[in-house]
Amino acid sequence: MDRPGQWALCALHALAAKDAQSLRRELPALLQASDEHLLARLPLPQEPGESSGPHPAQIPPPLTLPRSKRTSRRGCRSRRVPTCLLALQVRANGRPRAAHHPRRSRLTHAFRIFVRSSESWGGIMLRGTASGVNVFKVPASAFASAKVLSIEAPAGSLAVINIQGIAASFSGFGHSFSGGIDQHGVLFNFVDASSISAEGYGFWGTVLAPLAHVSFSNGSFDGGFYARSLTGNAEGHLNVLHDRDICP
Repeated sequence: MDRPGQWALCALHALAAKDAQSLRRELPALLQASDEHLLARLPLPQEPGESSGPHPAQIPPPLTLPRSKRTSRRGCRSRRVPTCLLALQVRANGRPRAAHHPRRSRLTHAFRIFVRSSESWGGIMLRGTASGVNVFKVPASAFASAKVLSIEAPAGSLAVINIQGIAASFSGFGHSFSGGIDQHGVLFNFVDASSISAEGYGFWGTVLAPLAHVSFSNGSFDGGFYARSLTGNAEGHLNVLHDRDICP
């Protein structure tokens, strides 16, 4: 995964705490900034409160984390941040940015990419064995005819599902977890989607789609939801991702 993929999610704070215009304005500068500058800008707000139950679909407040001690390790100042800071691959101003940053990140170089297995009957089977981060590549078109999404990974690990495609559609299929992972360890990362529709569907995990207009009805999410816009009558239950150190 290239450096823009690692650091672009710094703009997630701008998206959640401000608006989409702030994201589009700040993202190019963030992609060009140095590691030290970006580390200094990472948000460290307060601990989130407990969810009181179902509520109408809306973009929730920014994921918030407790402040932790800064440690010096090989010259890298460590702060605890949401796990999704290691995952996002987005395109700034409609153009892929990876070609401008050939240097691979030292923080993501060791991530192993797992390829999905698609069954003829409509099963999308994702299996990762890493105890840390398991990254999957899935084309958005695979979900149009899916019957079930199965995720197998160890407890406490993070499954990053990089969904590639301009448009994605989800309707009426189920989820299956095994190996110990749950919704606190799943990130649906829509790499370049500008349009997402979901009907009668439930996302078990955090949805990250900063470029997408989302229409979501008669369903729910159990995790978190970040998008350019969100309309519909779906409900949400806030279950944040596990914390993860950005410094190895």
